[in-house]
Amino acid sequence: MARIPEALQRLILRDELDPFAQTEIHTPCFPFEEKPPFGKGRDLGIAIVGAGFVVHLGHLPAYRIGGFRVRGIYDVDPGRAEEAARCFELPRVYRNLNELVEDPQVSVVDIAVPPHAVRQVVERAIAGGKHVLVQKPLAM
Repeated sequence: MARIPEALQRLILRDELDPFAQTEIHTPCFPFEEKPPFGKGRDLGIAIVGAGFVVHLGHLPAYRIGGFRVRGIYDVDPGRAEEAARCFELPRVYRNLNELVEDPQVSVVDIAVPPHAVRQVVERAIAGGKHVLVQKPLAM
């Protein structure tokens, strides 16, 4: 089971994390004690658009704990995508959204971007024949 580092727990308990803040938050790699086996229905080709704080704390740990296979990640900041790929042992960092959408191994696009960018990503993913999972509100 994944554990949240103590320093992060203290921030959460003190309510110092503002989900609407536009500040850069460093997201360390979290230790995982188990890797569930991949199984029927869990080998969907999932790719994530967005490599921010919520993806590090929620999406990627949940996929790992649930045994789902994430094929890769894309972020407008390549360094953030590379850090997520390293921390969660993802096989691929996409250079752009088109590369992700054109990947035949991807069937689901998990979209975790700020509300102003959601529509553009959703439209591109759907046009590419992908299923979408939108993690943010469509508007503020």
